[in-house]
Amino acid sequence: MTLTKQRIRQILIGIIILGAVLRILFLVEISRVPFFYHPVADARIYVDRAMDIYHGKIFPESVSFHSSPIYPYFIAATYAIGKSLAAPRIVQAIAGLANVVVVFLIASSLFNPLVALLSAFWMSVYPIFIYFEGDLMMIPLVLFTLNLSCLMFVRYQQTKKRLDLALGGVFLGLSAMGKPDTIMIAPFMALFVILTEKNIKQGLLRAFMLALWVTVSIAPVTLSNFFLLNDAVLLTSNGGVNFYIGNHHEANGMFHLPQDSGLWDHKLYVSSKEVAEQSMGMPVTPSQVSKFWFGKGTEFIVRHPFEFVTLTAKKIMLMISRFEVSNHHSFYFFRKWSSVLAYNPLRLSLFVALAVVGIWLSLAQWRRYSILYIYLGVTFWIIVLFFVTSRYRLPTVPFYLMFASFAMYRLFHMLRDKEYRRALKLLIPAVVVYALTWIPFPGLSSTYTQDIHNMGNVYMSIKEYDKALRCYRLAIQYNSRSPFNHYNIGNVYMLQGKTELAIAEFLQEIELNPEFTDTYVNLGQIYMKKGNFSRALEYFNKAIELEFSLTTMINIGYIQYQLGNVEKAIEIFEHLHRIDPSHPSVIRNLAICYDAAGNPQKAQQFRNILK
Repeated sequence: MTLTKQRIRQILIGIIILGAVLRILFLVEISRVPFFYHPVADARIYVDRAMDIYHGKIFPESVSFHSSPIYPYFIAATYAIGKSLAAPRIVQAIAGLANVVVVFLIASSLFNPLVALLSAFWMSVYPIFIYFEGDLMMIPLVLFTLNLSCLMFVRYQQTKKRLDLALGGVFLGLSAMGKPDTIMIAPFMALFVILTEKNIKQGLLRAFMLALWVTVSIAPVTLSNFFLLNDAVLLTSNGGVNFYIGNHHEANGMFHLPQDSGLWDHKLYVSSKEVAEQSMGMPVTPSQVSKFWFGKGTEFIVRHPFEFVTLTAKKIMLMISRFEVSNHHSFYFFRKWSSVLAYNPLRLSLFVALAVVGIWLSLAQWRRYSILYIYLGVTFWIIVLFFVTSRYRLPTVPFYLMFASFAMYRLFHMLRDKEYRRALKLLIPAVVVYALTWIPFPGLSSTYTQDIHNMGNVYMSIKEYDKALRCYRLAIQYNSRSPFNHYNIGNVYMLQGKTELAIAEFLQEIELNPEFTDTYVNLGQIYMKKGNFSRALEYFNKAIELEFSLTTMINIGYIQYQLGNVEKAIEIFEHLHRIDPSHPSVIRNLAICYDAAGNPQKAQQFRNILK
């Protein structure tokens, strides 16, 4: 079937309109979800930083730990336009629609208009794209810039224009500022440039040019890290700990923290730094923290190669799994709120299976499609090297869609021409791969305990305590062993003055989560207010055994004073004074304790400091 350019344009516009309608409906539907205007986890961190930027605090105080150092600037820019957290989502949806066009242009350059239209259609309606465009994470913009870089390199392959090469480097650098591991595409593209030029000298010169443009693109972040913060971090500092999370004895291929690692999900940056400092016995920079965790992950690989190979095989299966692995929000949770997601049957399984056929068929002209192989291969294996989540594997999907569309086109022609045997031979490996995508793994579940728990946290933050309680109790119904739910129920009861109920909940949390410091601190505070100082001291001491806290030590010193152990209290407060000489509570307590010890002159010295 031959289509005129006008007809192709009309169909593409129809595809874009369909995608726009789906995205508008989705945003309207999820605007009812509390997370829409009250983001949590990484999204909350990005939004808080964006608000700082919006109010004039342009430069960061520390090296960015989370994936995208520039995403807060994007949110701040959209907030300046719309003054609403709907604004960045709308821009991301527009970027998603622009991405439909970009993939169409790539596919039309390498395949043909029909394959390009098929690819654009799948890009337009694929539910996971729509879902992430409605989240406050960088991935929709990463996909757009990453695919733009691919388009520019495809154009360069065909035209050899230096402008296309330069733009490819710029867009690849921009993509890396949103998802730093995509920068690993750069050396492979440099090698591609060298091997496809007429002579080695020109190839090396063009490869250097590519490296220069990538470097220029990421330079603002790298220079900011170095000059403002005096640390040599290329983009972000979470690479090392993410590598370790994906490569250790208890690793399951997904986001999983080993129990004895000292890492905490809710404070990953702080805990990763604390463990590194304790192990190295000195203060460490963000780059040193990352290097420390890279070392631990590498040590696991070297010492346990067979276990590493087995783990890698599992990650490969997770990369093609039909299941959407979450570590921020669950796709399945939002599917309950959105008919756009609920009634969309498309899943990765079909496209992966057909992409295998498309790749096989494309090998006859492998040079033509080599850029697609590079992009798909690098984005696939980078994630396998770390750990798998739905968001992380999303950059591979546009390339699956293009190869799958190519397979559909070729299989249709085979069936039309009655080449049934040939079509069957190609479909056999596709069926095998499709079956592999259904392999169940421990830890894969469509329950959404974390989202319900986080929704409870949102209701807590806006002081709707009854709704918060319902969320935490529902989360316990889904998973009675999930941490922090009893802790948060206890917090609600504390705020409502129901201390006995709070104590019961905190004790249940300790049974489930005995390493969580804050539970012991809260119990200590309750018993201190009740005047049961011996019991309060017991819980505060347990908290200090797990994690040092100046505030907790101040409470311990205060309790020692109340119990009549004035000398012990003075010893504690003097120690804290050496740690923080200007802390007013420490100074005030020292004055009180020295008065009680019969040393008014010393007490007056500390009162003078407060003046």
